[in-house]
Amino acid sequence: MSSVFDRGYPMIDATGGATEQVVAIGTSSAASSAFAATTKIVRLAANTTCFVEFGSSPTAAVASSIVLGAGDSLWAKVNSGEKVAVISHDSVATGKLSVVEMKSEF
Repeated sequence: MSSVFDRGYPMIDATGGATEQVVAIGTSSAASSAFAATTKIVRLAANTTCFVEFGSSPTAAVASSIVLGAGDSLWAKVNSGEKVAVISHDSVATGKLSVVEMKSEF
């Protein structure tokens, strides 16, 4: 089966298979709920620059996690039951991280 990445551009699952979580971005690491058993791909978008980390019990860190710029999107293939953690890029900024879970790899 081809994946969303094989086509050279990202797509969203608009067939009713996508669900969204919103995680508050703050000055300490905060984790999403565990991804559903059917989740294959997540799309992350944030309204402020932040750092993200994936795993079963992740902790985002400014020094070592993946940077996500304000207004940018990050697509990631994930395992069910994992989570994403997020932390602000500085000691003041706060915002929201949108985590869209998709069942299909397209």
